[in-house]
Amino acid sequence: MMRLAMYPHQEAQSRCSFEALVAEHCADDAALVALARIVRGADFRDQIDSTPESAGLRAISHGFPPVARDDHETVEKASFLYDALYAFLSEQKGGRR
Repeated sequence: MMRLAMYPHQEAQSRCSFEALVAEHCADDAALVALARIVRGADFRDQIDSTPESAGLRAISHGFPPVARDDHETVEKASFLYDALYAFLSEQKGGRR
């Protein structure tokens, strides 16, 4: 039996899976909504210019595999990057971290 992903890489509304998750569970977090737009731009080549940060995030993300031993280390390193970007966006949006 084939099961469809609840959050496919790109869904019917053209959102990436992270953007769909944020919209469904954290839509009131302005910094997280902004981060989701950046991620969408980084995920989809045709949307790379949707935010100023998307191209940088795409480049950095593509550089993770050569500098990490395995997927676990990639997640650890990427987590720091995303946490820092979220903190920056949160500060911009007037939120607290």
